[in-house]
Amino acid sequence: MEEFIGLLVPFVLPAIIVFIVLFFNNRESKNKYGALVRISKFVNDPAQIDALIKSLEKDETPYNYKRQGLIATFTGIGIYLLGIVALGNVVEGLGLLIIAVGTGMTIAGYIFPEDKH
Repeated sequence: MEEFIGLLVPFVLPAIIVFIVLFFNNRESKNKYGALVRISKFVNDPAQIDALIKSLEKDETPYNYKRQGLIATFTGIGIYLLGIVALGNVVEGLGLLIIAVGTGMTIAGYIFPEDKH
């Protein structure tokens, strides 16, 4: 029985996490647009409704590869040091993998600079 649970947890737990994230994301958007509908019933000026819609839209900022790469690199360094100090070779390897990904993202940020449009 313990072996079955040990095999089931790695497959079921990510599905549960994804379901929870999608559930709350959907609930947030329903609440946001429901509030917009309730407010628009009392507003007579279409310009004010357009301003409300624009205020609820997400700010689309471009993805900053340099910043995210540095964050990933230093996260990898921390995981690597944790592996050295306490947890062993597997965690060290994971830390080195994250360092490599972060370094690649940082280099990509310099090779492909973001557009200023």
